Formats: sequence, structure tokens, C-alpha cells
Amino acid sequence: MHSVGKVNHQNIYFKCKSHLENTQQTFNYILTKCGNQPIKWDIKILNHLEIESTANIIALLIEAIWKRRNKFIHEKEKITPIHKEQIIHELKKTQMAAWGKTKANIDKRIRIMNNDQELNEHKHFQIISKSLQRFNHLKLYITSINTLYQ
Repeated sequence: MHSVGKVNHQNIYFKCKSHLENTQQTFNYILTKCGNQPIKWDIKILNHLEIESTANIIALLIEAIWKRRNKFIHEKEKITPIHKEQIIHELKKTQMAAWGKTKANIDKRIRIMNNDQELNEHKHFQIISKSLQRFNHLKLYITSINTLYQ
């Protein structure tokens, strides 16, 4: 992997010509399929981390770049392009893991409510409601990710 100038995170992730075009194409493809607008792959993307799906895509792409860089440096392997399907698969895994944790927390909250009648049910329902609101978009998000395979 050939970096531009001094080796630092900005050069590795956002300026390195060996992956920049492939990363930009993969990033925008997945963003648009998830219902978001394309964003230029540069250091400014870190300003978009408040959007969960975008933050997940950015993290997965940065991880993929790092892994390819390490293979090139340490194992002398040729740089391979980032495959959209791999990033999509990882996106689905992260969302389903987060949902599994939330569902387990809701189930635990319901067991507590069933076992202790003196607890404030309203408080528990509020907590459950907030947990579900976080994943209100889950079905739409997973559906949009599934369309990436079509």
C-alpha cells in the first residue's frame, strides 16, 4: 500500500491511492442503498458518526483498510479490493448483535416486572419503550441492507 507523504491515519484511510477509489465506490453504494446520500470519502466523514448506519459503514471500511494494509506490510500480500458483500454481511451482523442485546435486556426487564409486583411498571414500560424506539428503524434498515444483495 503506497501512502501519500507521511504515514498517519489521514493518509492511510483517506488519501492512499491503492484503495481510495474502491472505498469511495463501496461507501456510496452502501449509503445509497440504505437510503442515505453519497458522501465523499475523506477525513470529514468523521462528522457523520451520529447516524448509526453511516457510522457502522465507516467503521467497517476503516477496519477493512487496516486489515489489507497489515497483510500488505506484514505478509507481503497484494492489496485486494474491498468487496461490498463483505461489508454488507458485517453490517447485518452488527445490527443483529445490537438487536439481540436489546431484546435480552427487554426480556430481563419483563421477568423483573413479572417477579416483583411492587416495582413501578410505568418506569419499566418507559425503559422498554425507549429500547424499542432505538430499533424502530431496524426492519427498514435490514430491508435496505437486504436489497444490496439483489
